[in-house]
Amino acid sequence: MQVEKNEVLMFNHVFCPITSRKKKTGSSFSSTSTSSTCTFVSSSDENRSIGKSKSARCLCTSGSSIADGTIGREDFLETVERKFKRNKRQIRIYGPDGSGKGEVAFEYSTRNRADYPGGVIKLNGNCMLWDVHRFLVDKVGLESYIHVMEEEPLRERFWKYLYDSPSRWLLVIYDCSDDTMPWVPPVELCRRGHVLLTSEFKYMDDTSLRLELPLLSSKSTLDIILRSSGLDRYGSMKTLFLWSDSTRLCRNILGLRLVGMFKKWFDITFEELLERYDTISALAPKQSLKAVLSKFGLDGYHGMFREAGILDVGDFCRGKPWMALEGKVSGKDVWALEQVQEKLFRQHNRYSIKVLCRIWSELVSEGRSHPDSFSQRAWDFLCACSFFNSNHIPLRLMESEISAFDQEDVEEQYEDLVHFSDDETVSIHAVLLDGVRSIVVKQAEKSRALAMRILTSLHAFCVDHLVFPGKSFVSKPDMTFMFKGTAVALLPHVFFGIETCSKILRTSSDRPLYKKPTSKQTDTRHEDQQGQHQVNKISDFPSFRKGNSVLSVAAVAVMNGWTMLDKRRRSLTFSSPKPFLKQIKHQITSKILPARPRTVPLTFCDMSVIRGLLLLIVPLGSFRVSQAEELFRGAYEEYVRNHEMQNAWSAKYLVGHCLLLQHKTQDAVNIWREVSATVSTPEEKAFVLGSIGRAFTEDGKCDLAIASFEQSLKLNDNGLVAARTYSFLAVCLEKQNALKESVDVVEKELEIYDRVCPISFLNAEALKFCTTLCLKNNQIDRAIVCAEDAIIIYSSPEIQSAISSCDEYAIKGKLYENKNDLTNALGTYQKSLESTDHLFGTILDSMDNVNVLERIATCYEKLGQPELADAHYVDAQAMRERLALWTKLYARLTRSN
Repeated sequence: MQVEKNEVLMFNHVFCPITSRKKKTGSSFSSTSTSSTCTFVSSSDENRSIGKSKSARCLCTSGSSIADGTIGREDFLETVERKFKRNKRQIRIYGPDGSGKGEVAFEYSTRNRADYPGGVIKLNGNCMLWDVHRFLVDKVGLESYIHVMEEEPLRERFWKYLYDSPSRWLLVIYDCSDDTMPWVPPVELCRRGHVLLTSEFKYMDDTSLRLELPLLSSKSTLDIILRSSGLDRYGSMKTLFLWSDSTRLCRNILGLRLVGMFKKWFDITFEELLERYDTISALAPKQSLKAVLSKFGLDGYHGMFREAGILDVGDFCRGKPWMALEGKVSGKDVWALEQVQEKLFRQHNRYSIKVLCRIWSELVSEGRSHPDSFSQRAWDFLCACSFFNSNHIPLRLMESEISAFDQEDVEEQYEDLVHFSDDETVSIHAVLLDGVRSIVVKQAEKSRALAMRILTSLHAFCVDHLVFPGKSFVSKPDMTFMFKGTAVALLPHVFFGIETCSKILRTSSDRPLYKKPTSKQTDTRHEDQQGQHQVNKISDFPSFRKGNSVLSVAAVAVMNGWTMLDKRRRSLTFSSPKPFLKQIKHQITSKILPARPRTVPLTFCDMSVIRGLLLLIVPLGSFRVSQAEELFRGAYEEYVRNHEMQNAWSAKYLVGHCLLLQHKTQDAVNIWREVSATVSTPEEKAFVLGSIGRAFTEDGKCDLAIASFEQSLKLNDNGLVAARTYSFLAVCLEKQNALKESVDVVEKELEIYDRVCPISFLNAEALKFCTTLCLKNNQIDRAIVCAEDAIIIYSSPEIQSAISSCDEYAIKGKLYENKNDLTNALGTYQKSLESTDHLFGTILDSMDNVNVLERIATCYEKLGQPELADAHYVDAQAMRERLALWTKLYARLTRSN
């Protein structure tokens, strides 16, 4: 798989697709952080400074955002702490939508971090597949899992890691549903850890202790409104009490904060705001309590509720109304009534947020905001919604706020609209994500232009930060960090965000993107071209840096909005009601936002090429190659129709690459021969000839392969393309058992890497391959030198591949053992064991470690130290038995589930 990633990057370097449109910026990835979308905090992080990121005020309050989220929750937090101390292993916090469950879980993990030396793991229950994958690859260091995206192996490895952990850990999973529960480790595996879950649902398929988070008290609702408004007290406290009534905000924390923000940023009183809210709400159709109960087959209780004074839906949402029926409700119907109340809470809270957003938009258009308050106003509002993971903001509000960014005086401190919290994470608001969805319905020309801007920003992000390395390619051609950390986590979301915006811009029909155009489709294309021409003019971006910054944030919101992998539908889908990841590190966010003004014109052909490339380098499942092939074929046909032949041949080459990955070697060779006869530069021709030789090698036709490699080297023998050809030629010669010749070829490859990119994954992999060849050819001294050089590169800050270092140490130990240098062999084997886990500092169970322990025991035997040898044999056998025990335990647990 690493070869495949390098292939895609080398293709970008040689062919430079869509170069005619892309403005080179020379952006470098070398300083990009590799932080992940899931958060892992170890005990060693406690003393880390939290003042490195921007120190912006959070949620328009003078205090901590965390303190806002836990107002009135101190007793509940103490209950959670007490339950865990009484040996409860799993607790699930449930409560109404918007009641602050996530804030309580976050506060607990923050306060008690010192009690969990094994670390705090925070995952999003709506996207467990991605979060677990990122945790295993980035934090545990299991790079072999980078292309594993199936649920079963990821879950087993995740559970085993928790089970093997020698220190106490805390696992926090937000927004759990029944789909999340298969990922939650059973109680039997939580011998050294605690699991804290949050969910809107009371009844779920789990065995955890359920703790209900009740609605806030009246005093707490007042505290939240006052703190958000920046006031210590308000004249008419009765008005504030009315806001928390079940017919309005139901004590929803986000709604209460927004009410306070109105007072802070607009010339409006709470009384006038309440009047506006009630006026708008009165126009909405009302649900009768009888109709609601009838819908769920509970209409028999309507008369009982009326007799008890519960007359409407508002009364039904107060407390637990079924308790007023004095035991006349069966246990089954109590559960059903609780479900009805949960649904009503959720519907009403989302509706109330939309009403407040409508009022907000009206006040913006009326000019009722305080002077010079736009930057802080937008910051506070969007951050508040982001912090509570709200994605129900209507298009109208989005357009009013985005249009305001045409102002020249937007402060740089606030233009990015991101919220930096105390744990150095950042929440990016999904306001434009919901706006994008609304565009599909609205289909207004203004919305189409806005979608084009979002699409342009997504394209710029892909080109400048993920796929096309530009000038930085020469110094770091393999871009190893691109496949680690946040970059990999964002790639699939970029891919689907592009697809979404592409569909939005063609809302006149659901036709395929590349279909023979009809007259109606031609009109649509003409309309799209007009929109593209309109948004790509510099005059449409007054203060381009500011506008593009907002759109870049929008791009990230869209990227993080599409998370779940649905193999049956062979596509990425959004199945989450809260569809964007909450946490992205500040460092990577600052890199995502454009650093300088620029325009990036684009076409739908370019979008298909980008999406296909992302499919090839992102672990999305086995279906990705066939989908990428379809995209490249469509792009090729469209480029030909547009008479862009250079880009057309680039797309056709990629079709051949997909065919090779599907083991259709002859078809790939036929396509590449056509490309080779057409491309213009010697470097491109040499690249294609090298690919043809690679295909022949995989097909066992070594003579034809060598002939193709020789033709390639005649055209280019002294650059990265030549190094690529030498690497394929070395593999071909190895298949012919010409080991000496193969070593000589790899030496030529290494000479190029030493000159062009000495510290790179390409160089390390070549050294590793050279080590293997030298070992087979009995060149032990040369093999040791290659292994040492590879370890240096793998251990460098630019690469940091602990797993590769571990493997290379094991190979080096075997080399010393073959030389009968047993002392050095023992030391090298020990380093291999020490490299297996950099989080807990212990030797975790694995068959590789079993083999290393047995080699250590063998070395001690040869040194005449039978006691030490027996001890290591015992350790190896015990580890083998633990692995077998784990296999049986996991099989039993999964069968029981």
